[in-house]
Amino acid sequence: MTSFFNFKTECLYKYDQEVYDMFMDSFDLFPLCAVVNEKFIALHGGLSPLLLSVFSLEDFMLIFQS
Repeated sequence: MTSFFNFKTECLYKYDQEVYDMFMDSFDLFPLCAVVNEKFIALHGGLSPLLLSVFSLEDFMLIFQS
């Protein structure tokens, strides 16, 4: 995904592979969603197109919990 949107290319041009890898590691730690002011839900914009429903997230979360 980062290659498709040129993030990787730009990061490697301006910095190096180590910095790009650190970005990728930090992106892995971002939450999938959050509730803001008990009123709004903010969802991650880069979820996989393979997640076809909200129930798919349950299976996804089980992988990370084990």
